[in-house]
Amino acid sequence: MGVRFAIALGALLIFGSHSYATEFGLMGEGTSTCAEILQLHPAFGNDGGAVVLAWAQGYMSGMNMDRVVNKAHKIAQGQPIKSLGDVTIQGQMAFLLNYCENHPLAHFTLAVQELYVALPDVKALKN
Repeated sequence: MGVRFAIALGALLIFGSHSYATEFGLMGEGTSTCAEILQLHPAFGNDGGAVVLAWAQGYMSGMNMDRVVNKAHKIAQGQPIKSLGDVTIQGQMAFLLNYCENHPLAHFTLAVQELYVALPDVKALKN
């Protein structure tokens, strides 16, 4: 693990909002505000960007899996599965940074949720 990655990860753990984590059961970057995320100077290809994107993609993958499981159990049938691969990594990073620059007091989770909603729906799931 690179030194810059360790510093970025440590900063997120220190800056993360404990109350948001407790209230919503979140951990990691999602507990930080957008302003705190922007302090890491995340960009595609740097350590701060890798940390931010890893959390965002894991969160969105979890949202998709929740919808797949619910669909299999006939719960929440109207929830579309989102195509995470239809927007490039660079495009996802640009969306998140733009959201955070325009909403610095919002929690990073909200930026990720906005990205998720903006992604195209998967047309059909393979069985």
